[in-house]
Amino acid sequence: MGAAYFYHLTQRPLELVLPQLLERALQQEWRIAVRGRDPAQMAWLDEALWLKPEDGFLPHGLVGGGA
Repeated sequence: MGAAYFYHLTQRPLELVLPQLLERALQQEWRIAVRGRDPAQMAWLDEALWLKPEDGFLPHGLVGGGA
């Protein structure tokens, strides 16, 4: 049976926490889905994850985006 994990942000903003959480999940070889309602915020997160210079590359994409 699968498991679902949730993270409640209380002190640090999403922009700082999400890349760290995604890296940890990637190291565990978990499949990850990040969902949001605001297309502008999702586009910003998409761009921020591609431009993450300090630790390397986090493979990702947006629904409906190119392959």
